[in-house]
Amino acid sequence: HFTLAGIVLFLWTAMIAYGAIDQIRIIHTIDSSAPVITIQKKVISLKLVIGKYFRLSIWILPFYTAYIVFGCQFLFGYDIYRFGDQNWWIGQIIISVALFIPLTIWFYRKLSPKHINSSWMKKLISSTGGKQIAEALVLMEEIEAFEEKNDTVEAF
Repeated sequence: HFTLAGIVLFLWTAMIAYGAIDQIRIIHTIDSSAPVITIQKKVISLKLVIGKYFRLSIWILPFYTAYIVFGCQFLFGYDIYRFGDQNWWIGQIIISVALFIPLTIWFYRKLSPKHINSSWMKKLISSTGGKQIAEALVLMEEIEAFEEKNDTVEAF
């Protein structure tokens, strides 16, 4: 049971660590001597990566019992898996399957970039850079429109 809980927590942590490394990679590719549009694109892609990994991070919700197993052992020296009441475990499974899996799927779908401008979404993720992510999407669209316009002008 500790192995399974550890694998779940390790995979989630590895995903989040990969996201952080991805963000660092983008930061290191920003060349301050590049044209402003190129720099803006890199900054915007950084903001979008932050949003992507925030969206993926909610997949830990259905596996919250892994934290309970480790937390009880680490904080209290209590093996809740071995000594936990069977009814409590059944309740945890029901909560995870009936509540957290549908909630996670719903959040995952709602946290997509196409819903970024909804008022509830702005409130939900404002503390995690949501405002910056929304601004990044708008700026990316403006830059693409600007580049298309310049490509058309340069063609003449």
